[in-house]
Amino acid sequence: MNDPGQRHPQVSAPARFLYDFDNLLLSHHDRSRVITDGLRRQNVKPHGPVPRLVLLDGFTAATWTFATAHDPATLTVHPFAPLSALDRDA
Repeated sequence: MNDPGQRHPQVSAPARFLYDFDNLLLSHHDRSRVITDGLRRQNVKPHGPVPRLVLLDGFTAATWTFATAHDPATLTVHPFAPLSALDRDA
């Protein structure tokens, strides 16, 4: 039987959209397990506003915004680097 604590190397985590005050970023002392250099380059202040983040395979890969000024609402993803077709689909 497989250990549920071990992750299969070929199984990726689904894409996640984190909100500004998401617990993952605010309550963990060591955020290095999810924060990438792409986010560090965004000059996010440790005690300032946290952007809305997209996690791909468990790591920060983009920010996102949501506009409701016009119908329909628009979700826009701002990747830190070009995304593969597989990541875009996720």
